[in-house]
Amino acid sequence: MAEFYALFRSVLDAQSAAALDHHVAGRATVEGLQASLAAAGFTILHTNREQASLRFADGAAPLRHSFIRLGFLPAWQEIVPPAHRADVFARLQAALDAEASAKGSLDLTVPLAYVEARA
Repeated sequence: MAEFYALFRSVLDAQSAAALDHHVAGRATVEGLQASLAAAGFTILHTNREQASLRFADGAAPLRHSFIRLGFLPAWQEIVPPAHRADVFARLQAALDAEASAKGSLDLTVPLAYVEARA
């Protein structure tokens, strides 16, 4: 969700931006998954990369979405010191709202990958 992460980064101070960069760098990659599978003795048979889009009407919608709340929001909140979370997430929502208003919707690109392997 590069679009989201760019807007999130834009509302962070330098310390939290560095924490966000660390968070993003820790996400799995296809190459990393393939290397882990190969190291465990698997042979990669097939890899397919695609992307999906999530479309939201405004900036509050993604922050309320069940997928986001379960899979992403807790880690995003940990990036920001507790004393600053309310302010940062209010500014993030405003930035997401501005993006949605300017483009007619807030569109987030989600990378997807399928890796098939055999032991």
